[in-house]
Amino acid sequence: MKLVLRKNYSLSRELIKCSLLIFPFMKPNGMANINRIINNAYIVLMVISFSVVIMEVIVRHIKLNMYIYLLAFFMGWLVLRSFFAGGQTGSLLEIAMRFGGISVLIQLYSKQVSTLIRGFFINFEAIIYLNFICLLLYPHGMYVSSQTGNWNNWLLGYDNHWFIVYFGACFILFTYSYIFNCITRPFLLFCIIHISSFIVMSGAIIVGLLLIDFFWIFKIYKSPLFTYRTIWIVAIIVNAMFIFIGGSGIISFIIYSVLQKSSATLLSRQRIWEKTILSIKDNLLFGVGKPQTIDRIAFYNNRHASNAHNFLLEIVFEGGMVALLLFYFMVRFVGKRLKNHSDNPITGFLLLALMACLVTGSIDSFLEDRGYMFFALLAFASNIEMFSGIAMNSSNGQ
Repeated sequence: MKLVLRKNYSLSRELIKCSLLIFPFMKPNGMANINRIINNAYIVLMVISFSVVIMEVIVRHIKLNMYIYLLAFFMGWLVLRSFFAGGQTGSLLEIAMRFGGISVLIQLYSKQVSTLIRGFFINFEAIIYLNFICLLLYPHGMYVSSQTGNWNNWLLGYDNHWFIVYFGACFILFTYSYIFNCITRPFLLFCIIHISSFIVMSGAIIVGLLLIDFFWIFKIYKSPLFTYRTIWIVAIIVNAMFIFIGGSGIISFIIYSVLQKSSATLLSRQRIWEKTILSIKDNLLFGVGKPQTIDRIAFYNNRHASNAHNFLLEIVFEGGMVALLLFYFMVRFVGKRLKNHSDNPITGFLLLALMACLVTGSIDSFLEDRGYMFFALLAFASNIEMFSGIAMNSSNGQ
């Protein structure tokens, strides 16, 4: 009896520790515009969390996989390029710490996968439910209110382009349901995510969630054709389609009629893409770094354009072909890790979330605060073997 209690206490303490380490990396991406004191407190907590994670890796003599090093080189290059270009070095350092810290944490807990998934799930429950309350109080959301300069009516700072985080949460809730054979809590969270997306009528979130729903309901993610390579091919095609034929009648119909977005949405993105491509042509090898916000606004002549609104264009814009090559090596390494685990159901859940990110990433960037979950998904994929034992035990139990 004492041994059972001691074991349960140890597991509970480890779960609390894991959850607290994850928490600072999920800082609301609009908090800096709402309350600088709370925003700075988040950053301090993030530094502490990052330091604890690194110290744990050193003390436990954990050998980090190649994905972590490639991510460090990738973000390091963007920071360095921004520094010499007089860009947002501090902002990129914070983003790099968030991306790197949460990726290292995933490997740190790769031997305690149940604790890791529960830690993420608890954090998602907290922030998504709180965000839902904010949406009920202020349905127009931060995205609209920010255009009038009124940031004070948005409690948490999660804007309606929070799609990457929602898709990552879908992976966590699917995995949580599979590991713990629990339906109620994941299903409730899944419903709240969908309701939230329709309250703000964000096209990116709705399209991504519908993709996940369709591929999940009809079990397409179990098809041998649904692979890591396939979702990347589809993502590249969709990216090219939006950038080069964005003005076609089909695309216009989807955006104007189906998604009920205003014509200004597509037209402004087209102008942003055109100007981004012109800049890339002039700075193809090294990019221009992450410009200061005021310079970016002046460049696009659009006070709401903080990025290229396309994740591949943003990578090349900020870091040139050097950054794109480093990103390619990251993607390739992850693909090799996934290759031998295609039969694992959790691999299918992971590909669902990544597919949604990549397709909707054709109209937004991952190199922002909220992009941490995309790189966390890649970190999960680079440690995919952590789920092998769980999948095997589940199969035997059935």
